[in-house]
Amino acid sequence: MIRAHEFNSTWWGGPAGIIEGPAFFALPADEQKAALTRFEWVEFRSSATAAPPAQTVNEAGFLKADTQIPFRIGLREFPRGCTADLTLRSAADPDFSLDASDWEIFEHERFRLLPGVTPERLNARYAMWAEALRESDPEHCFQILQGGAPQGWFLGHAESSDTVNLTLGVLRHGASISGFTIYQAALKRFAGMGYRIGTAAFSASNTAVLNIYSKLGARFTCPSEIWMWMRRPA
Repeated sequence: MIRAHEFNSTWWGGPAGIIEGPAFFALPADEQKAALTRFEWVEFRSSATAAPPAQTVNEAGFLKADTQIPFRIGLREFPRGCTADLTLRSAADPDFSLDASDWEIFEHERFRLLPGVTPERLNARYAMWAEALRESDPEHCFQILQGGAPQGWFLGHAESSDTVNLTLGVLRHGASISGFTIYQAALKRFAGMGYRIGTAAFSASNTAVLNIYSKLGARFTCPSEIWMWMRRPA
């Protein structure tokens, strides 16, 4: 019922797991403990409407880590002339660069709960994620420039012929444009590529992103609740 999460394990440098469904919490306590102790930490994610009672999850040693808000945004009617004079450089372009040391620190992140984690280590996880996206779907990953100066990045991937996942947007240190402008430019590009729908999810604590997508016309759907179990130091 707990599978190894390969990406998180590679990033963390130790075994990390993810629980596949709520049936885990119906197991006897000793079976739960035996399954969990193979890992350094484990995540459990469930839609808010299907989650077990919070007390049941807490009794298994899990802490509430985050609420993720998914959304859909229509791109068909997205305004075409709505952004500043920006250049979006595809990751397929040889001049594209992606350096996490230039990124703003991610503040709204459930992995901050992990023992010993640092902002730099958190950004390293996003850097791994971004590099995987760049390699797998370069045409949907962009470096955003103004007057030739890098301002940020927006990385996505195609989910279907008409739906694109709006995976990750990030500002560069000292950017002269806003996060809203970065997101707006990316959605404009995806609309121009023929996509009708954009989807993604974000932490409920990230009010800046909530306000951006609200202004861009997103429709929010049923949230997901996320809990984490962490091995206690010996």
